[in-house]
Amino acid sequence: MVAGGQQSVVISSWILLIIPGAFITIAGSISSFFLGRRRNVLIAIGILGSVIAEQSPLLFALGLDTICETLIGVGFLFAMEPLPSEGG
Repeated sequence: MVAGGQQSVVISSWILLIIPGAFITIAGSISSFFLGRRRNVLIAIGILGSVIAEQSPLLFALGLDTICETLIGVGFLFAMEPLPSEGG
């Protein structure tokens, strides 16, 4: 009975925390892509791939998850670069 209760807490926290956070981050990455920050799309690709890899029961999903998290990190490093000045 305790294990069933813990599983429902994990599932509900995943739904309440991971899904909205991933949606907001992906939406921000895609919007910045259209605003001229083309390299920020790495964040969106990494998050989508990581979520897919976490749901996959296959063994290669562990390697895919590691690759996707590396893409997210590289995307965040690129996102920290200053914006180019317009007047220059």
